[in-house]
Amino acid sequence: GDAPAAVRLAAALGWYWSLRGLKVEGAELIAAAIGVPGAAATVEPEHLAVAYAMGGVLAADTPLHLDAVEWMGHAAALAPQVPDPVNPIMPLVGPLSLLYGGADVAFGPAYPEVFDDAVSGPHPWVGAIARILRAHTALNVGRPPGEAEADFQAAADILAGLGERWGQAVAVGGLAQLASKRGDSAAAIGYYRRAAELAAVFGNNEDEVHFRLFMVRELWLLGEREQAWAEFGAAQPDVERIGLPELTAFAAYTKGDLARLDGQPEVARAAFLEAFELIRPMGITQQLGAVAATGLGYLAAAEGDLDEATRWHAQAYEHARASADAPVIAEALGGLADLALRQGDPERAAELIGAGVAIRGTPDRSVIDEKRIADAARSVLGEAGYGAAYRRGQRVTLDTLAALVEPGAEPGAPSGVTPGGGTLAPRAERTPP
Repeated sequence: GDAPAAVRLAAALGWYWSLRGLKVEGAELIAAAIGVPGAAATVEPEHLAVAYAMGGVLAADTPLHLDAVEWMGHAAALAPQVPDPVNPIMPLVGPLSLLYGGADVAFGPAYPEVFDDAVSGPHPWVGAIARILRAHTALNVGRPPGEAEADFQAAADILAGLGERWGQAVAVGGLAQLASKRGDSAAAIGYYRRAAELAAVFGNNEDEVHFRLFMVRELWLLGEREQAWAEFGAAQPDVERIGLPELTAFAAYTKGDLARLDGQPEVARAAFLEAFELIRPMGITQQLGAVAATGLGYLAAAEGDLDEATRWHAQAYEHARASADAPVIAEALGGLADLALRQGDPERAAELIGAGVAIRGTPDRSVIDEKRIADAARSVLGEAGYGAAYRRGQRVTLDTLAALVEPGAEPGAPSGVTPGGGTLAPRAERTPP
């Protein structure tokens, strides 16, 4: 019944539970602590805010995700009551509440600038973590990658100087992601290996396994196909040991993606369906639902079942819009472009490819389907015709995307399910891929 002691202890242990992969257990213990009668009235606001924030971080990718949204909102509401915080996470509470959806979604997604104050603050660890969060947020809203890369690198350097390995792992993983987008799979693999090594010291950590799973596709793209399957096989027992639903679903998606690339459609279909069904009861990881549905759409279209492909690509687009994640929306648009091409409309395919690059903020050379689609559309339209259609697509923003994806929709009309969907600034037109 000692609410202050329970909350202080839960808040202090939050990072430990996160680093050890004890997300569900940690979130449940924090729920018990903040649920002690009298906690709201007797616990110091800073301790309560940290407990709520850590609970939100732990619960966000678990079946407790609805609690995460509520807890982040409570943490953000308490933060102004702590003018001189002691805990280093406090400067991140407000921005994290936006990032995790704890604030009013009518304001749209979090933008990178919400982390500027924490980046410029006096605490080096806080500043480095804020740089990592700012970089990921910039990529999620479709900003060009240069500033994100600078933030990841600066964070990695600061954290290396501090001897802090978890943050280093996340920063280096971000550098891997950007190397992959540039098409430099060898560099991406090097970064992912380093990130996994840094994360491995904590034991039972799903971050390490995520990095290893991300590396699987890069190995395949580099031509190391047997090694890609071997890496996946080596990671699978750890996926099962950790047992987090989101990690299990991501592993299933990774198997499906690898099998589709490797020309094993039945294996791919079963794995994509497994991933899709695993996330359905959780109501989270819209990104994973989008990319799994896109994979199923590609498979159906390749087999000539355009009706089935249409259904899957529609689901992919709906999940992608719900995620408010620009790279995932772009990937869904690539699937729709493949469908348009197979339906005999290469001009629309080129527009959709252009729209995807505009919304993502950069081409992604790791998404090799997009190059295949672009090359096929260009072969029909010619360079001038393809370029004109691609540039029309590049003028699209999230506010005008519905008019392209859903012909007949009013410009600016919402498209699909869009909690947190905001406006992405139009991009400068780029050379078609």
